[in-house]
Amino acid sequence: MNRRKPGTPALRARQLRLIPIPGPAYAGAVRVLVLVNPVAGRQAAGRGVETRLSLAREMLSSRGVAGEAMATTHAGHAEEMARRAAAEGYDTVFAWGGDGTVNEVARALSFTDTALAVVPAGSGNGLARALHLPLDSRAALACGLDRPARRLDTASLGDRFFLNVAGVGLDAEVAAAFNRPGMARGLLTYVSIGVRAGLTYRARQYTLTVGGDQRHERALIIALANASQYGNGAIVAPDASPDDGLLDLVVIGERGPFGRLRAARRLFNGTLPRAAGVMTRKVEQVIIEADVPLRFHVDGEAAEGGTRLVGLVHAGALKVRA
Repeated sequence: MNRRKPGTPALRARQLRLIPIPGPAYAGAVRVLVLVNPVAGRQAAGRGVETRLSLAREMLSSRGVAGEAMATTHAGHAEEMARRAAAEGYDTVFAWGGDGTVNEVARALSFTDTALAVVPAGSGNGLARALHLPLDSRAALACGLDRPARRLDTASLGDRFFLNVAGVGLDAEVAAAFNRPGMARGLLTYVSIGVRAGLTYRARQYTLTVGGDQRHERALIIALANASQYGNGAIVAPDASPDDGLLDLVVIGERGPFGRLRAARRLFNGTLPRAAGVMTRKVEQVIIEADVPLRFHVDGEAAEGGTRLVGLVHAGALKVRA
């Protein structure tokens, strides 16, 4: 790793508008960048952001940890800053926001020696819940500063990175609707969109290839789970583990309106794999094909692809303090 000499500012405040946090480096301490998404969660802007930055400064200063804290300003900003921090030899970058913010930071830090830490502040916080991280900001900051680092798997679907769950079908339609400009955030909006889409969405025909096994499926959802849940306790793959070098492929077949409601209930009590018409399989790679371009999502962010998508796990690619 190419580290600068102690005391040399790795990220220049004049150029990057960072807020320096004083604190002498000491043996064993992490060198930290805290990235705060100002529109994540219920605190949307203004004083809410300043409260978060002040808490970050307080936590780092109380431990004598050298670092910076800043609010992101646009989509992709967290990824940009995390890449620069990794190049400068920072030990840890905090993603303070929802699964989209975590995704940005994680893809920048994958295959580096800089660790990700998470302060959950989104609508679902799927990865944080799957990793049993505290939802309280102060406690989450403490975990990221105090816990030892370990390796997690990352994954990709098409040309898009994901850390938690990706999918094709109904869940991608819900993600696209939820992320439309001007859409209200929060669990109530997500549930409302999910119920409407769940009752009207039409299953589609897919061809799945795993190893030498090819099968044709008419499915509502094809999910690839690196961790167990979408968020808010919606457990799509209860046996998924983000450090086993495998993805959990979950295929939910076509069913009528009442069958869909029963499947939704199983989603929230962790028994979805036991439902009729649900196939699960541990995979390293899967190819998903259809006759029409595929809409998909990665960690809740909607994307458009071609008629063929490849899902692939990258074992142990990310260092995480969790």
